[in-house]
Amino acid sequence: MLSLFRISLISVFWIISSHLFAQELAVTHIPEELKKDANSVIRYFNHSVEITPRYQMNETIEWAVTIFNASGNYHMMPGGFYNNNSRIRKMQATVYDANGRQITRLRKRDIHDASVVTSSNSFTDHRIKYFDYSPGRYPYTIVFRMEYSGGNTAFIPIWRPIQSSNQSVEKSSFQLNYPSEWKLTKSERLFEEYQIEREHLSGIYKASAKSIPVINEESNAPAYGLMLPSGRLSLNHFQLEGYKGKAETWQEFGKWYYNNMLKGRDNVPTSTIREIELIKSQVGNDTIEMARRIFEMVQSKTRYIDVAIGIGGWKPLTVETVDQMGYGDCKALSFYTMALFRQAGIPAYYSIVHAGNRPVDIDTSQVAIQGNHIIVCVPLADTTLWVETTDQSIPFGFIGTHSDNRKTLVIKDDGAIVKRTTIYPDTLNLRKSQANIILLEDGTIEASVKIRSYGIRYDRKYLLLNTRQSDLEEMYKKRWSYFQGMTVKNIELNNDKISLSFEEAMDIEARSYGSRSGDRILIPSGFFSRNQYIPPRYPERINPLVIDRGYIDQDQFKFIIPEGYEIEAIPNIDKIETKFGVYHLTIEKEDDRTIIINRYLWVKSGTFKPELYSDYQQFRRSVASLDQSNIVLIKTNQQP
Repeated sequence: MLSLFRISLISVFWIISSHLFAQELAVTHIPEELKKDANSVIRYFNHSVEITPRYQMNETIEWAVTIFNASGNYHMMPGGFYNNNSRIRKMQATVYDANGRQITRLRKRDIHDASVVTSSNSFTDHRIKYFDYSPGRYPYTIVFRMEYSGGNTAFIPIWRPIQSSNQSVEKSSFQLNYPSEWKLTKSERLFEEYQIEREHLSGIYKASAKSIPVINEESNAPAYGLMLPSGRLSLNHFQLEGYKGKAETWQEFGKWYYNNMLKGRDNVPTSTIREIELIKSQVGNDTIEMARRIFEMVQSKTRYIDVAIGIGGWKPLTVETVDQMGYGDCKALSFYTMALFRQAGIPAYYSIVHAGNRPVDIDTSQVAIQGNHIIVCVPLADTTLWVETTDQSIPFGFIGTHSDNRKTLVIKDDGAIVKRTTIYPDTLNLRKSQANIILLEDGTIEASVKIRSYGIRYDRKYLLLNTRQSDLEEMYKKRWSYFQGMTVKNIELNNDKISLSFEEAMDIEARSYGSRSGDRILIPSGFFSRNQYIPPRYPERINPLVIDRGYIDQDQFKFIIPEGYEIEAIPNIDKIETKFGVYHLTIEKEDDRTIIINRYLWVKSGTFKPELYSDYQQFRRSVASLDQSNIVLIKTNQQP
């Protein structure tokens, strides 16, 4: 009888607890300040990690997220990744409506299990398990729980209370339990700014955040990930795919990496040694030319594939394998190129970098595996060259926006050092344009145009050589979309891999350029360099203004007006000089029918205070306006 009473009491308690839990998930319980600009709200996110003395990592992740609209569907994926060295032990998800009433509980049959393959050139053992739920209406809330275990303790999950733009947080917490005799290093970003609480005891680290509103993205702001609070942790003992390590300095880490990932894998086949010796005999003591020729040989005999299977995701293929098979990922191709350089007596090192369009440094406070890409460092007497090996078209020594200006970990045989990659200064990022332009009486313009690009402006231009003529024509039509009825002919492209410059030449015809007002024609002077970009306006700018890469435009246009017209007015434009750049436009009459237009624009790289953003916006607005300054022509020989 007592047992039945206990069972009934437990049942009643469970029903009441479930009802109270469901009530807490109701959308009405979300504070209004967390709903502003939000596509989703993290109601709670609890992530606990345990690392055992046997290098096993066990994780439990529990979260509830309210989704307000279709854009929020992508903010939190109910699922997780796994591979041959890890497994998902348990997954469950429940969906609730706006009032906190359960809609459905997702079952095992609702779980999708798929390979993580990015292309036909990918080889990976990484897979993903996830629930696929299609909402009938908004808002709704997903409650998710996952238990996960693996043997790679080299990567402790990074805690990010906010994980997407237009997302706010009610509560988020993280806890790490680890052997107390191991040393923990922590990097806490923006904890004070967001009043994040943390506690670090022997073998235990805890952090928690509450009531974080949406952190909006802004134009020309720091990389979004750098604007979010985060906690990155590392331990001096770690394991990667069965390889155990201990490191507290980059020197120790570099030795471990070299000895376990690279050493003994760089044997160059005899046939390739003979090719290298031939190159050496042809170029003599010119080290840069020797490296260039070896690099171009590598490009001609290899292609890029993605390898992420087990330790193959971290240890490169052997030099002999790449030489025989003719392919490899960034690790293998960089290691192969490095080995060939060394065979020729050229110093070269395997280098780990955070690749991407926005420069992101290796976190030097965290002695741990970081980065997502490998390049080659070639330190010479008076310069350091960086070599990108995964692009079979890229010139030697050019890395472009993919890897420029960021701290990189260079692995040496006896350790590792942190070194910054190539910085492309503003003055090198140059675009020069020249055009001879004839205006016909019916408003048609005929022009021959030449554009030469250097530095960062050169980046990806070389790929145009492999572009179909019809696609090139469409590209130019989009670039100069303000021309009506535009046709592009006689396109000629020239890629100078030595000077790292790219020239585009073409003939262009467009109708109805300018506007007519009686006997007058108003001609915008910008022609092929019209800058139409104006930064968006914000009621209150929150973040610093960041211009990652500055550049310079130098343009000269020779403009011939039609017979029967004369030049009535030429705009007089003052030089603009600001913290953010310089603009100068001169329009001069060469003779009765010829006008010479010289335009100069320098946009400066740098980081500026948020309160200066409106000044930058005004600078760009002025440039856009002045690029449309009108030359006024008037018809002559009018009859009385």
